[in-house]
Amino acid sequence: MRLLLRRNWALQERVVVGLVCAKFEDILEDIATSKPWSMSLSNVIDYVDQTEIHCMARACSVHSDTVHFAYSINWPMYVFGVNIIDYQGKEQTNLRAQIIESANDSVEKAYKMFGWENNHNRSLCTRINALFDLDQAILFSCEA
Repeated sequence: MRLLLRRNWALQERVVVGLVCAKFEDILEDIATSKPWSMSLSNVIDYVDQTEIHCMARACSVHSDTVHFAYSINWPMYVFGVNIIDYQGKEQTNLRAQIIESANDSVEKAYKMFGWENNHNRSLCTRINALFDLDQAILFSCEA
């Protein structure tokens, strides 16, 4: 489902909104005709081939210089070091402890900044860190 707005909606007394249920390929020309200034591709880059995304973006921008932006939710899967699981084994114990302590400090600062009550459980994070010292894979769950 796509939400299409008329290009000159800001100049009109009333905004006309149409809800269209169609395949994206079928409405590319309609989008291009509206000469969009910007388009959010959301996290479609996590699920659609890069070449296909570029072709769709170009088709939507054929009549104007549209600014396209997107973001990835899955990028941590491909970048080593962004997940605590990347630091397994006894030799990484101190590093994990430092990372967890730094994260805890950041959470506490954020809570203080917003004036929220801090219910953050530091001991749970310490126990989780200890689990990574084992030589085997461990499945665990955290409950508040």
